[in-house]
Amino acid sequence: PEQDILSLLPFTPDVDGPALMDERLFTDGAFGLRPRMLDLHIGQRLSYDPNTNTAFLDFGGLHVRSADDVTHIVEAVDGLLGPIGRRVKAVVNYDRFQLDEPAVDAYADAVRYVQDTYYVEDGARRYSGNAFLRLKLSRELDKRDVDGAVEAS
Repeated sequence: PEQDILSLLPFTPDVDGPALMDERLFTDGAFGLRPRMLDLHIGQRLSYDPNTNTAFLDFGGLHVRSADDVTHIVEAVDGLLGPIGRRVKAVVNYDRFQLDEPAVDAYADAVRYVQDTYYVEDGARRYSGNAFLRLKLSRELDKRDVDGAVEAS
């Protein structure tokens, strides 16, 4: 760095703990930024409005690949809704949501748990523009007697 960069600068930079750049920057092909941007920390996708007693779960673009992903989602929902101390209504956005086969059972079981634990009766509204996801998820939720099919958005 001294020979190739620092000696050529007209100033002395303040460098604190330099790190290697992501090697994908130097390879041909897709960088994979879209999936990384869409897989936001789950806590950033959840909110609660006390005025309407409604939880908003924005799973738009989220890709659930494994039971571990499901565990992280449940932990975040528990963290948001547990302290409220009462049942809530919920609006869930499933636009561009992806649910891989290895995670289907764990996810559907988690939806059942969250509904039984936190939602008022008939209080969840789920939306998706993807007809295949609506069918797949609605079928799995029906098997578990979960109220509220996934509606078209």
